[in-house]
Amino acid sequence: MMRSVALACATAMLLACASSPPPVSQLRTEARAAAEAGSTRLESRHYAAAARSFGKAAQIYGAIDDPIAETAALRNQAEALRRNGDLDAATAGFERALTSDRLGKRTDGQARDLAGLARCSSGRGELERAIRQSEEALGLVSGAEALRASLEIDLAVYLIARGNPTDQGRVVALLTSAADRAAEHGEPRTLAAAHLVLGRAQRLFGPPGLAEDSLRLALSEFQALDDPEGVARTHEELGLLLVALNRPEAAGRHLEQARRGYEYLDDEAALAHLDELHVQGRDYRSPP
Repeated sequence: MMRSVALACATAMLLACASSPPPVSQLRTEARAAAEAGSTRLESRHYAAAARSFGKAAQIYGAIDDPIAETAALRNQAEALRRNGDLDAATAGFERALTSDRLGKRTDGQARDLAGLARCSSGRGELERAIRQSEEALGLVSGAEALRASLEIDLAVYLIARGNPTDQGRVVALLTSAADRAAEHGEPRTLAAAHLVLGRAQRLFGPPGLAEDSLRLALSEFQALDDPEGVARTHEELGLLLVALNRPEAAGRHLEQARRGYEYLDDEAALAHLDELHVQGRDYRSPP
């Protein structure tokens, strides 16, 4: 690197070389635009379009030999594919990103890739694999407190889904740690997610009255963020909790608000789940 600088400074363009960064190429500009378009489409839930945009960015970054940017684009493309329901393609994308991050010894990148693989495993119902991948991801994080908090929430979700009573103490410890990290480092969305999952855990572990404070805190945090998915999921949790507490009218208001949120999001799976609860007689119309 020092030899290259010496050669450059021997030219007549010495001052220009020393004082100005190299111009951004047209290809890099196109790659950045594609990545930004992918982020916008992912946020607006246009997952197939987001995957295409991130794929274009990854292709360009690969052509200009920028492995860090290429790997980030591959990871984002894989996440868009996962959200679009294509778990096989998403898994392949996360694995490509993981191979690159391992080659570059980028441990935080590896943690993000493994977290994506864990989400894919969970989507297939492979909870033990998801837990192992999530634990491996947590072991790789080095100083990225916001990332660690997010990974702690993911692991807690998988442990809750596994339903082993011996995991309950660990789940609460993970979520308490995640909430503390998120609050300390100014991550309001992660903080809201930690409170939501903690409320779910408390609702399931019992007694259910312990969950209400966590869920109401999560609801106010998601409302402040204008996050329709977080708001809807928290209303659903509050509805289920209040059914268990035999407060049917309040439960009904929360479940109906959850339905409105899922309809806005066009979340067919969540709507079907609410319908299933009604058929089972577990919603506010017929409390147990």
